[in-house]
Amino acid sequence: MITKHQQRALALAVSQKGMREQPKGSNDQKYSRYFHQPPQFWCADFVAYCLDRTGNHDHKVPWGYPSAVKNINTWAQRTGKIHHQPMKGDIFTLRDNSHTGFVLSAEGSRFMTIEGNTSGPGGDFYVASHARDASSGMYNFVRPWS
Repeated sequence: MITKHQQRALALAVSQKGMREQPKGSNDQKYSRYFHQPPQFWCADFVAYCLDRTGNHDHKVPWGYPSAVKNINTWAQRTGKIHHQPMKGDIFTLRDNSHTGFVLSAEGSRFMTIEGNTSGPGGDFYVASHARDASSGMYNFVRPWS
């Protein structure tokens, strides 16, 4: 069962589809600015932005510093929120701490995402959906609402 907060966070994430950093290749975008951060790799900022904007708007997330995938994984391990099968509404992270996003849907090990700072056409980075497969063992699935 997906919570109302998860539903709102996913809806906001999907509404951002196609948003790009400007100018191309600069890492400059609104998600990092929301947390008063300079242009930087921004996949974790995108996830944190969607959670905070649909929550209490305090510019904070449970894992502390919003801009690091490693913080999401460390917090989730410490609090028992990591799972190994995707479910709609989860935050997915790569186990090597290099990327994160949301799970939009899941069927078995296959899942669809919405994620920021992902490669786009023409070499720019934007918010987009991808099909992924958890059977590779590369992913953690974080349920911050559990």
